[in-house]
Formats: sequence, structure tokens, C-alpha cells
Amino acid sequence: MAALLFVESVCVALKPALALHLLYLHGLHGSPQSEKALMMQRYLQQHHADCHWYCPSLMVSPTANAQHLTKWAQQHRHQNVGIVGSSMGGFYATWLSEHYGFRSVLVNPVVAPLSKLSQVDVELTLADQQWLALQTSTSLKRPENYWVLLQTADEVLDYREAADFYRQCRLNVEPGGDHRFIGFERYCAQIMAFLAACAS
Repeated sequence: MAALLFVESVCVALKPALALHLLYLHGLHGSPQSEKALMMQRYLQQHHADCHWYCPSLMVSPTANAQHLTKWAQQHRHQNVGIVGSSMGGFYATWLSEHYGFRSVLVNPVVAPLSKLSQVDVELTLADQQWLALQTSTSLKRPENYWVLLQTADEVLDYREAADFYRQCRLNVEPGGDHRFIGFERYCAQIMAFLAACAS
């Protein structure tokens, strides 16, 4: 099984006390080179040179991803961590945040991954299915740790599922758009302000 790859760029710290470790989690068919990941990384390079950037190349297997993300989270649990998760990456971001108390910004996130993955051409092992089934939750421990960005014309997910599940969180629902979330770059500065709050 291929190892999970982490891409890291560490720049000169402007405010060491507030340095943030930003974990970006892409969607099922995404990669570290996905559009939003590159937008976020470029913004950090230009405006937050103190930020440590981590972008894993997620695999299809949820259990493999969980294993590697748990290892990363354990290594950084005592540092300032913020997560941006898109689509399936939003599910993983929520899972990590619930376990470690990290702040997360979720972009058109998957809410019920087992059901969703069963509808697409994805082969899951029995262990994968069992793990996903165990992650089913009806509530969040700390809704204030989440900011959710949704667009109503998402052609992959029904935005209403996420709007309902994350209804107690900070929530932006934009009319139109698509699953990629058109105009994501408009939010980069606000995302950093939200995530950096945990480092202040």
C-alpha cells in the first residue's frame, strides 16, 4: 500500500508565538495540486510566511487515511493546528477536530461518507466500511471550532445535508456555485483569521 505523502513548506516566522500548522485535506478525486489547495498555499506564501503548510495526498481507503492522519495529529497535537477540508477532506477534518479539538474550515463537506461512497465507483474493504460506520455522529462536541462554506448548486452533494448537520456552526451558504466552490480565493484571508484564533 502506498504511503501517504505530506508536502511541507516552512517559511521564516514573522510571529513565532502565533505560528500555525495548516493541514489541507482534499476531496476524493483531488490531490495536493488541486485548485483550492494551490490557492491556499499561494496565499500563505504571500501573506503568512510564518505558517507551516501540510498537504497530504489522501488515498481512497478511509482506514489508511485515518492511520496516517492520526499519526500526524499526534505529532502536532500540542502545537497550533488549523485544518481546511474540501468534500471528503471535510469529513476527515471533522473527524480530526472531534478527536483533537482542532479548528476547521470545511468546504462543501461530505456528511455521510459511507452512503456517498457506496453511490460512486469506489471499492471499500470491509474494514473501511466498518470504520466509516463507526464515525457516524449526530452532533458536534464544539460547534464553535467549525466554519462551513457551502454553495447551493453543488452538483455532487446536497448542500442541505451539511447545512443541517453543521447548523450550530458558523455557516456561509452561497446561492449557485458548484462542488469546487467557485470564488474560494475570496475567503483565504478570513480562513486564516478564523484558524489563527486558536493560536492567539
